[in-house]
Amino acid sequence: MKRKLRIKKKKVWIFVFIILVIIVFIYCLNKDNEIKNSKNMTNNSLKSVNDFESMHIDDVKDYAKEKKLELSISYEYNDDIKKNKVISGTQDGNNLSVIVSLGEVPYDVYREKKVDELGKVPIMMYHGIVDTDTNKYTGGNVDKDGYNRTSKAFMKDLEFYYENGYRMIRLDDYVDGKIKVELGYSPIILTFDDGNENNFKVIEKKENGELVFDPNSAIGILETIKKKYPDFSVTATFFL
Repeated sequence: MKRKLRIKKKKVWIFVFIILVIIVFIYCLNKDNEIKNSKNMTNNSLKSVNDFESMHIDDVKDYAKEKKLELSISYEYNDDIKKNKVISGTQDGNNLSVIVSLGEVPYDVYREKKVDELGKVPIMMYHGIVDTDTNKYTGGNVDKDGYNRTSKAFMKDLEFYYENGYRMIRLDDYVDGKIKVELGYSPIILTFDDGNENNFKVIEKKENGELVFDPNSAIGILETIKKKYPDFSVTATFFL
């Protein structure tokens, strides 16, 4: 009797073991399929994003309709990309945004925007941002040559550049011939010489490594104007 009971218990344990093995096998199989599907979805998504470039806008619309995506389209002139071809595209979840080429800029648009491609690019050279109560010079100058400006005067300078259609470009881009600003605007370059502390004075370093600059320093003021005018490409070259 005891022997039969032991045999039955042994069969039960074998049965339980087999069931557990089957459950683990099914779990691992499903997990493997999930990983593969996830990789395939990622690869397909990346492939689709990369394929947007140079696609015809009609093909992009078909793709967005097929995938049930919210499509956002903006247009700009581009001398290198044919008309109705995608310049760049990004997909974020169910949102797809593309920039589509209008082709080369027509001459009448150049005339309308008063574009002068033979004109000179102004380089505004500053040295320091200095606030003083004993300023004897006018217009926000701290010295007679105007190399050093007060923080308020420098902010007014940036406001003037923005309101009069200037958009900043990097000095090294200018040297390399990469003078690209939005049609209808004029390029301008800002430089700071001597590497003075008031150019980029750091007042705090956060735990994540982020630097906090003095709001009255050159970089602090540039950051302020950038927040005020998000479409203002803010850049400057600092020499040490």
